[in-house]
Amino acid sequence: MELNGEKVPSIVDIDAPIDFELIQREVAAHGPLRLSQRYNPYHVIIEPTRCACADEGCTAELVIVTRINGLFKIRWLLSREDFESFDSLSELKSHFVLGEMYDSRNERLIIEREVLRNLGSTYSEAKVIECACSSCVEKVGEENFANMVLLSNLAKLLRLRDELLSEAEQWDAEETCSDVSVEPQESDGEELGTLQDWVFDAIELGYSIGRNFSEYAFKNEIEPLALLGVKAEAIKKKREVAAGEKSREQRDSRRSELLNKMEALVSRSPDIVRFGPEQLAKVALEDCINDNPGLWRQGKGQVNEYLGEIRRGDEGVLPEMQKRYQAIFGSEPPKGFR
Repeated sequence: MELNGEKVPSIVDIDAPIDFELIQREVAAHGPLRLSQRYNPYHVIIEPTRCACADEGCTAELVIVTRINGLFKIRWLLSREDFESFDSLSELKSHFVLGEMYDSRNERLIIEREVLRNLGSTYSEAKVIECACSSCVEKVGEENFANMVLLSNLAKLLRLRDELLSEAEQWDAEETCSDVSVEPQESDGEELGTLQDWVFDAIELGYSIGRNFSEYAFKNEIEPLALLGVKAEAIKKKREVAAGEKSREQRDSRRSELLNKMEALVSRSPDIVRFGPEQLAKVALEDCINDNPGLWRQGKGQVNEYLGEIRRGDEGVLPEMQKRYQAIFGSEPPKGFR
């Protein structure tokens, strides 16, 4: 299971009969349940939820099942009854990993929500985008326009799906009412059912083909490029961290060396303190550059910042450095150097 992105052990036995209440409690306490195994690229995420339909009185219990293959994710939405129909979570995982689930309800719900959110109407009422001139694109922006075209086409396909199912239902009703007796056909010993069943199954098959083709194309064409980008970004961040660490170390060294040289000057000529921190630092800087020019290729213009950091005891400044500074100039900074 995952809690705040961290994997935590679960008491759920994936080989035992499914205990819905136990899974609910575990997910509520620790986050989604992840089913995975060594050397298998697939992960299956289980997350019980409540129905999010518009009916306020709806209390249907659902389960979101997510199959992850690298960067590619597919989600299904199961009723509690369908979820509990599996003998175990292990069987459920195998079922989804091997692509034996053709239900497209979750994809349709996602599409319907996106159509409503982006086009401002349900898919049954969404208008077809008929113009792609520069003026129309400019009104909504290139990226938004591309999404709107895709969602408009998806809305049109969903309407076509509804029409096909409606026509099939009407045809079935007419066949039932006709005087002609139609015997159920069989294939491999199984009854084929109504025309509406055929149409529904064909649509689900189309979803499944498209879903699996998208996954295949993504895994072989897009994911390698995405992973290269992720790797490059990780290398960049690592370099930035290393550069930042080196910069901090050099800053610490410059502060320390500056204070050392200032103490040496005061030791030789105590009255030089009367000129104040800034003037003393200027003289000390010359000695620093002469002794270690490589360290002072950068930072020469930040001497006053270094003095302020030492005086205030800023983060990264050792407390003993602040005490050494105060031993030279006192605990109160001179006027104009606060």
